[in-house]
Amino acid sequence: MATVYALRVRCLKRHTCTGCGCVYRVRREITVEEKARSEETAAKAATKRIHRQLTTEPNDVACPDCGQFQPDLVGYHQANAHGLVTLVSVAAALALAIGANLFGLSNGRTGTLLAGVAVLAAAAHIVLGNRNPNAHPADNRVRSRKMEDDGDLDVTRGGDREQIRPPVGPFTRLHILGVCGVLLAIGGLLVPAVARERPAEANEAIRAAPGETLELEFPDTVEVVNGLWRGTPKVTVTNPQDFGNQPPEIVAISNDATWPATVKIDAGRDRIRPRLWAKIAIPNEDRLAGKTLELKVDLEVAYPGLDNKIVRDRRTNLWKELNVRVSNETLFGRIWQMPARWVGVFFGTLTLAFAGLFLTALGHGMAQLAEPVKAEVEEIAAARAAARDERPVPSDPHAAARLERRAAEAEEESSPA
Repeated sequence: MATVYALRVRCLKRHTCTGCGCVYRVRREITVEEKARSEETAAKAATKRIHRQLTTEPNDVACPDCGQFQPDLVGYHQANAHGLVTLVSVAAALALAIGANLFGLSNGRTGTLLAGVAVLAAAAHIVLGNRNPNAHPADNRVRSRKMEDDGDLDVTRGGDREQIRPPVGPFTRLHILGVCGVLLAIGGLLVPAVARERPAEANEAIRAAPGETLELEFPDTVEVVNGLWRGTPKVTVTNPQDFGNQPPEIVAISNDATWPATVKIDAGRDRIRPRLWAKIAIPNEDRLAGKTLELKVDLEVAYPGLDNKIVRDRRTNLWKELNVRVSNETLFGRIWQMPARWVGVFFGTLTLAFAGLFLTALGHGMAQLAEPVKAEVEEIAAARAAARDERPVPSDPHAAARLERRAAEAEEESSPA
């Protein structure tokens, strides 16, 4: 049967102020519960947990003399804030990159949104990093003095107010370097917006890896209303004999915009030449490795056009020829053939993560600048109970044995001689 072991410790945590040298003690009461198969195991676990809390818990009471919070509290808040911003920003960048690829978001918009994530992350790091609990030392001192009046704090050695050292941080030059690292990630995340896809010139062989997607641009020969258009691409393999007359099926997609039957023309957008594009996916088939695909891509474009001040739906057919040299399907080949936009997103996200982790590490380093904390134990109380009811019986660590011994003695005394 499992044993629930509760341990309560009342103690005085002694702190030394790094600003004025004041030594003050704060009364704390900590209670933990641990469950294990034996009382001894549960007691050891509870004791370790109490010790960990006493040594790692940040001091949330300001110095009663100078009103400064110690570096452990400042660093603790810094590390938590920067860590949260890093986690959210990296997750948002990855989700956005994956979502853009799944839903066919344009490269320009994808790069702009990813760069926006980095900008917001840098702003969040700056705002949260500049939150200073030592901004109002007079108010902090008032709260600490009230605790002293209530008996929860006492000063064992006064500080030197004439030689007060300013608090560390919260935003140092190293933090500025970390924020610059976050801003540096913008360069990589903007690559999808500025990097051109592989050239799709006729009769020019393009190297591509199996499973890669190529984007083709067609001449902007149409004028559309409000920039609306949709395309229906069709890909034909013109060298089927190189594949035993069983050419691979090439899947292609294009813009799929829709518009109502009656289109209202936006101001200045009656004749726009949009960028016409289609994306073709190279099949991930082993038999294509090392071979050349001779492709003809037909694109049927539908769009609303202006005809004597009347908007009418129109259609036109465009086509393009290209040769695609499929590289060998090796790990190095896949990395080497990775589109530039994904290389940029990868290194941009990596930079975003490392810069955020650097700022988080600065917070942990700041916490280490605090003076060591010493705990003076005033009272220890323990409890032991069966797991079925988990109702602890107030006692000390050796109460269980004493209770059992007393029960046995009482039973012997009550029994007839």
